[in-house]
Amino acid sequence: MPPGKYGMQEEWEKEGDQNILMDFLLPTGIFLKFPVPRNDTIKNIKKMVWRNAKTEALYCGLGDPEGYVFTCINDTAEREELEEESRRISDVRPFMCVLRLVAREGDRGEKLTNSHISSLIGKGLHEFEAQKNHEVDEFRSKMRTFCEEKALERHNLPWQQWMEYSFPCDLEPCYSPPVHGGTKSKHTKKLFINVKFEACDESFMLQQDPLDIPVALMKSALKKRATVFRSVRQEPEDYTLQVSGRWEFIYGNHPLGQFKYIFSCLRNGQNPQLIMVHHSTISKYQEEQGQLCSQMGKIRSQSRPPPLPMKKQNT
Repeated sequence: MPPGKYGMQEEWEKEGDQNILMDFLLPTGIFLKFPVPRNDTIKNIKKMVWRNAKTEALYCGLGDPEGYVFTCINDTAEREELEEESRRISDVRPFMCVLRLVAREGDRGEKLTNSHISSLIGKGLHEFEAQKNHEVDEFRSKMRTFCEEKALERHNLPWQQWMEYSFPCDLEPCYSPPVHGGTKSKHTKKLFINVKFEACDESFMLQQDPLDIPVALMKSALKKRATVFRSVRQEPEDYTLQVSGRWEFIYGNHPLGQFKYIFSCLRNGQNPQLIMVHHSTISKYQEEQGQLCSQMGKIRSQSRPPPLPMKKQNT
């Protein structure tokens, strides 16, 4: 074999979306062989394995797909668990076209983090662990505890502070009204902003000064709503403004014209499209993120397959 030409290296370096014939070893002792697109993700390949396994023996011995993870021998001759299932098989580049399915064990969140770190530094973390360096282990443990405490602190922030941390304002460096003859015009061009209330069809086209801050726009929207629908006036402090179709929020003591989205609309002659979002919705996002963080820190394999029967020994 020529130097440097080994395994599947040449195959993974090809371009295109050709199919590659792969072997799959299941924990039930079943062997599968079928083609997969070289640019398909590990997650999709796992689904294909489950579909093909349905027609094979001992399918009932397989548990939930989330309880398993693929392993392979990578191009550096190391055993690798493919926890990051959004990766493409062509990015993983196994040494041979063989994937082994094994029961997922240990802390999946930690393994996923380690996998990301290994991909970034181009080196397996097991090399650091093999050094048996007590200081490194202690540092990693303390840093993880520190990060978990900080995540918990942010989860417990009031909704406005959490929003400021999670969705910082996207601002232009500065904003000033048009200048005519070296002096600021007293008649600044007004903005026409379409404001829609979430979870309903109520929307209003409001005229606002670009130098006004977001709370002024929210006051105008609530006043207009109360006038048109004769509803009870609500406090603008209970709301925030979201850019329609984006995870981008308009808040704080900045002029409306300084927000990049509104500045862009003003420059292009378009009307900004904003949504009035109640603080309960932001609190819901905050709670969902907190639950996700808790799960990432506590996930353990709970759906392990039943043990295989012992093979009979010929005596």
